[in-house]
Amino acid sequence: MKHGMLFVITLILAALFWMPACQSPDDTGTLDQDLLTREQTIDLDDPYGGFNLADEPAAFDDPVLLSEFSGAEDVAYEDPLEVQARISEAERMRINRFFVRVTWGNLERDSTIAFVTDWSGSLTVDSGFVLLKRVIEFEPEDNIVPRVSPDLLEWVSHTGLSFDGIIVKILPAPAPSLTSLCNDTNTVVHFDFGPFTRSYDLAELRDIHEVIPVDDAGNAVSIDAIRIDPTSCPQGFLRGVWKDVPERPGGVFFGKWETESGMIMGHLRGVYGVNSKGDHVMFGKYIDCSGRFRGMIRGRYWHGEEEGQGGFAAVWMDRNMLFLGELKGGWKTGESQYGDGFFRGQWRMRCREGM
Repeated sequence: MKHGMLFVITLILAALFWMPACQSPDDTGTLDQDLLTREQTIDLDDPYGGFNLADEPAAFDDPVLLSEFSGAEDVAYEDPLEVQARISEAERMRINRFFVRVTWGNLERDSTIAFVTDWSGSLTVDSGFVLLKRVIEFEPEDNIVPRVSPDLLEWVSHTGLSFDGIIVKILPAPAPSLTSLCNDTNTVVHFDFGPFTRSYDLAELRDIHEVIPVDDAGNAVSIDAIRIDPTSCPQGFLRGVWKDVPERPGGVFFGKWETESGMIMGHLRGVYGVNSKGDHVMFGKYIDCSGRFRGMIRGRYWHGEEEGQGGFAAVWMDRNMLFLGELKGGWKTGESQYGDGFFRGQWRMRCREGM
C-alpha cells in the first residue's frame, strides 16, 4: 500500500466509525441478546456480516489456523547484540524505532511449485542498528548467520512450497542534535537476498505494506513496517489467508494477530464481498489465543491497479460497539487453484483522542 492511500484510508475509517448500527446498546447500555447468541450466517447486508459476539473455540477450531497459524511456526530470537552499550544508548536516545516484517518465497503456498529458491542474503542498516526479534517458518536447514556487527544481519534460507521471513527492530543511530532526533531519512535499510535487492530510508518504510513479485513462478517478497514513538498507541502485525470462494462473489480471510515483535495474540476470521448496495465490505471476529471474543471487525476492501490484489481498511469494536482501533493492509488472491491468496497488514489501538 502506497502512502498516497493514507488520506483515502482516513476517510474510510471515519466513515466506518460513524456507520449506523441496526443493533446497538439501548439507553441502559445493554446489547440486544440476539447479537450475542444468534446463529452466525454470512450476510453482507448485516452491519456485522452475520457474526455474533460470542466466544469461540481456540483458533475457531479451524485446522489450518491450528496447524499453520498457531505461533509455533515462528521462533522468537534472543539477539546477543541487544546488550551492547551502543545499542542500549540508541534505545535510550532515540525517539522512534521501527519494527519491520519481511517474508519471502511462495507466499501463496502454491503446491505446484517444484523447485527451490535460494534466498540467502542480508539486511544492512546505514547510520543505525538492526536487532532480530523473530524468524518465520525457517526449516532446519535454514539459519541465522552468527551476529557480529549491529548494522548487518545475514541468513541462509531456501523455499519451495512455502515461505520464510524475519521480524527485526531497527534503531536509528543516536542523533547528534535535538533537531535531528526525528529525522528518519539518514538511516537507510538495504535488502540484498536471493533474487531481491532494494533500499529504503526509514521515512519510506513507515506504515508500508508492499508485495514485490520477483519471478513468473509466484515467488514474491512482502514488507510491512511499523514506526513506534513515545506517543504511539499499541500496534502490531496481521498475517493470513485471503481466498476467493466459488459459492459467491468474494471470499474469506483468516489468520493471526501479532504484537510488533511477532508474538501471537490471537486469531481473526471473516468474510468479504459486495453487498446489495454495491459496496465492497469485509466483516469478521478477533479472538484471543483461548478463544475469548476481542473484537468485531467491520471495514472496506478495494482492488488495486493489478488484477487479483488490493488493500483493506477496517475498524474493530468491543461488545458494546465501542471503537477500539483500526486495521489496514494489502491482499492478493491466489493465481493458482492449488494455492491460497494472502493478506499482510497491521493493527493499531485507539488510545487517545485524535489518533
